[in-house]
Amino acid sequence: MSQPLPGDTKYLTLSHCWGNTKFLTLCENNKEAFQESIPIHKLKRTFQDALYVTEKLGFRYIWIDSLCIVQDSPDNADWKIEAAKMCEVYQNSTCNIGVSVAPQGDAGFLNRRNPNEFVPIKVRVPDSWLTVENVKKYSDNHAYLQLYSYWTEMWKGKLFERAWVLQEQLLVRRRNTPIGTKHELADTARRNVHCSLVRGKYFENATKVLEARCGPTATSLVTMPWFNVLEARSDQVYYMWDRVITHFSRRQLSYPSDRLPAIQGIANEFEKKLKDRYMAGLWEGDLVRSLTWASERKYETIPDYSRAPSWSWASLIVPV
Repeated sequence: MSQPLPGDTKYLTLSHCWGNTKFLTLCENNKEAFQESIPIHKLKRTFQDALYVTEKLGFRYIWIDSLCIVQDSPDNADWKIEAAKMCEVYQNSTCNIGVSVAPQGDAGFLNRRNPNEFVPIKVRVPDSWLTVENVKKYSDNHAYLQLYSYWTEMWKGKLFERAWVLQEQLLVRRRNTPIGTKHELADTARRNVHCSLVRGKYFENATKVLEARCGPTATSLVTMPWFNVLEARSDQVYYMWDRVITHFSRRQLSYPSDRLPAIQGIANEFEKKLKDRYMAGLWEGDLVRSLTWASERKYETIPDYSRAPSWSWASLIVPV
């Protein structure tokens, strides 16, 4: 349950996979007890690790959805209130912790890692990409022998299959997100990435590596900072919205009814720039063009018009 704090309070946020197993959450029958003390030993391992990181970084507060939103309030009243604030929660956080492994949340992300899985070997090379298998060049005169695909593990992990996580990725203003994988921790900030297994090394122009390893999906997410939205022309912003919908529609939701709420925070940011009327996932000023959306495969679900009108992509749970 979120309590009012001074406006300058610094805190972290957590992006994680809920999984299918039951775990301790904030409910009507324990919210008073949680205000006194949360039994940390009963939390799933991912939460325990996140609390440990929060303390070690010198912060007192961390926002975790299932511990800050009452999960069984009548008519989802608390969820509706807090979901509307999601944009502000992630925008104002100092740092977001993303856990791209442990889809059930019980494995945590602070695990023992084998440093030999990423062997630094100094190699002199010309100014061109290396072609040797499993050797990746990250600067003009250094290469590293990579025995597993960090980029694939991070950007194609279960965390980035969640629709709600897209706005968590994009709304963090500082875009400074430590991401825990099975093999290492990485700190992503704008276009650079710092990996724990390559000590003290920032990979500049990481977008080139991301596109080579994971395709344009990961790249365009990294290169979509919000100042571009605010400075771009309106017609450009409409096309940026198209990119967001393309990414979002490929991700999974536990509840199809969240199709529009899960992207509302991003829509709020676009609305600040466009000053346009938002209409169930589309914009009135670009309505004619945006109505030409199409699903990438045949309908696998029956359109739900209670979720969104038939002319909206949100009426279907398929990639568009």
